[in-house]
Amino acid sequence: MSEYIKHPVVFLSYARTSQEHIEKITNFASMLRKDGIDAKLDEWDLKVGQDLYFFMENNIKRESDNVLLILTKEFVEKANERKFGVGTEMQLVSKEVYDDVKQERIIPIVWECDEKGDPYIPDFLETRLYIDLSSNEKFGENYETLLRTLHNKPKNPKEDLGEMPEWLNDTNKYYPKTNEVVKRFSYSVEHHPDNINPIMEEFYEEYYEYLKTFTLEYSSKDTETIVKEMYENLEEYQQLKNDFEEFTDILTKKGKYYDVDYRIIVDFLAQVHSLTFNSGNGGSMNTYDSYKFAFILRELFLYLIAYGLKNKNYNLIAELLHSPYYLNDIYNQQKGTQHFVDLDIREQVDMNNYIDYYYKKIDKLQYHSPLGQLLISRLPNKLKPEYLIDADLLCCYVSFLNKEEYENEFWFPYTYVNKGRGTSFGIFRKLTSKKYFEEVKGIFNVETIEEFKTKVISTNDSYLGRGQMRLNNTIEHVHPIEEYIDLNEIGCER
Repeated sequence: MSEYIKHPVVFLSYARTSQEHIEKITNFASMLRKDGIDAKLDEWDLKVGQDLYFFMENNIKRESDNVLLILTKEFVEKANERKFGVGTEMQLVSKEVYDDVKQERIIPIVWECDEKGDPYIPDFLETRLYIDLSSNEKFGENYETLLRTLHNKPKNPKEDLGEMPEWLNDTNKYYPKTNEVVKRFSYSVEHHPDNINPIMEEFYEEYYEYLKTFTLEYSSKDTETIVKEMYENLEEYQQLKNDFEEFTDILTKKGKYYDVDYRIIVDFLAQVHSLTFNSGNGGSMNTYDSYKFAFILRELFLYLIAYGLKNKNYNLIAELLHSPYYLNDIYNQQKGTQHFVDLDIREQVDMNNYIDYYYKKIDKLQYHSPLGQLLISRLPNKLKPEYLIDADLLCCYVSFLNKEEYENEFWFPYTYVNKGRGTSFGIFRKLTSKKYFEEVKGIFNVETIEEFKTKVISTNDSYLGRGQMRLNNTIEHVHPIEEYIDLNEIGCER
């Protein structure tokens, strides 16, 4: 980008055809000066005794940052006929002189048009872009364009040159369709918000189609081989997941200001759930791929909730936690309407064991919650672990607060052991604010503070309240909600 100049120097070249025209040009130059442009004009700057030709040549070739050619009928006629003796100000309007000047410095200004509405343009400027100020309407539209050009402040500035995309060096796959939709979505949210829902549908459709390609034919039934190939398959999926993360960050950050149809996401999650019991291509799913896709489903769901917390999109979180899910496997079809807790597939226990095997056997590491560790280790840099952990715990707490609605099905938060003792839980800590409670109450599916308190108290006589919500290999348990908030302080502040 060109260097910014505080007061660009601009020389106005025009034909002195009448006193009225000179006054109009003088007023125009005055307007430019008021807007920070150091406009130079023979009427102001050419003194008695000075050499006229030198004055013109010096301003055009050396002293001015830009030269404005004020194009009128008379100006064009004299320029085309090369009448140097008729009006000395026209002596420099010749191709020979302007050939020596950097093209972008010369800005043709259409001041008049003929009876057909066509602008007067000299022959040697026919191919150059111009700015049309020939009428009041066009002046209003295009004067800003002139100012932005002279001040080098374009309305849509060129993006700074970045580095080569990392995925070009990545041996993993590249997914051009989802990547392109992410870029288009980012632009549409800012400029065409009416397109948000159609682009969301397009993104999730393309994502699902790519996701189906991650089915595996394992090369051996040996446990170590299976676990290793499953882990490698998840690593290959990382690049596609990056597109999901970026899309979700934009959606949760910007989407809260528009009318977003979050059912599109719910339907997408139900579709991904189908990959846990069939291949998505009509074939049956091997057991290990079922575990893997159950993990991917959990990861996608938690990213949506985590980015919702990060970007304070509480409507999205409420919709995902309380919308009906229509899952297509035989077991859930018999149940009728399902809920988000049905996305917490019980086979995750087996996946946890397989990941444990991988960490112990291959990485020589041991974790209380291998699945939780895997979730955290795969986080993008822009999403801090506490958002994912809080998202996981929030799903657990909401499932207990609404246990009757979910028929005593609960979400198990595999990352809870990473929460850390004595750390606060933002969404509960802020409930002391009545205004904040109103913002987030939909997440808990309540209308009043009293209703929320009643639901929290009802969890005391449960696995959660009795400290029994935990992994088998640790005494550390999921802490009850009341360890994060004193119920008597809810809504006590503004």
